[in-house]
Amino acid sequence: MPEKKEIFADGLESITVLEGLFRLDFFSLQSVVNVQASKDKEDKIITREENLRLILPVKGFVETLERMLKAAKELQIAESPESKDDSKNTTKIKKK
Repeated sequence: MPEKKEIFADGLESITVLEGLFRLDFFSLQSVVNVQASKDKEDKIITREENLRLILPVKGFVETLERMLKAAKELQIAESPESKDDSKNTTKIKKK
């Protein structure tokens, strides 16, 4: 079995649809830049760096979106006040 590759991203920067393909550009938070806001105050700016582009056909994008929406719904249920029993707060997401 081939080795699985894991890539971490902090978030999704953009989605572009071109010629029937969805291009999802992900980013990682990189460096903190100190900026002089005033003579007494310094602000910190965190920069983003694009680190991955995932390209999916329409069918693959739709299936991925459906799974992500299902996972989000399951997380909302798990975090609801009715499910405060810690033994029930583990959400396992299964493939279709």
